[in-house]
Amino acid sequence: MARVTGSGPEELKSLAVRLKEADPKLRLEMRRAFNRTAAPVVREVQASILSMPSVHGSPPGRVPLREAIARTVTSSVSTAPSGVKLEIVSLGRRMPEGEQNLNALTDRSGGWGHPVFGRHWLTRREWTWVRQHGKTGWFERPVIGSGKTAQGELEKAMEETKRKLEG
Repeated sequence: MARVTGSGPEELKSLAVRLKEADPKLRLEMRRAFNRTAAPVVREVQASILSMPSVHGSPPGRVPLREAIARTVTSSVSTAPSGVKLEIVSLGRRMPEGEQNLNALTDRSGGWGHPVFGRHWLTRREWTWVRQHGKTGWFERPVIGSGKTAQGELEKAMEETKRKLEG
């Protein structure tokens, strides 16, 4: 998981406590500002996985692996007394049935093994297994690469929110 931190958890906690007592419209404005900041990062992460080389095409009627993984990337903003949190994640539960861990496995340098089916009468031990590799760092690199820009935008949103809370 890539983590980009801002001016400090204490400042976020203080802001979250003050927001809880503030006008709900102000909370909504800050959440929207955080989501606007996250949107280009999410697009960069999606572009990163979509640029992963593909050895074979997908079977007819099936979403290609790269596209399925790109669809799992999302962001969310939450405010609680413990702080304000912006998360950019790839949710395995959005993958097709039986493939919920492929978004994580494509990021592993060792890849993953899977059987090549063709002779259903064979036992599992007799199947032909192959090793498949994804694109190591497809998630972390874009997040870390845009961290400074995003951090600056988030700090601006926090300062604007604090200014509105005080004024």
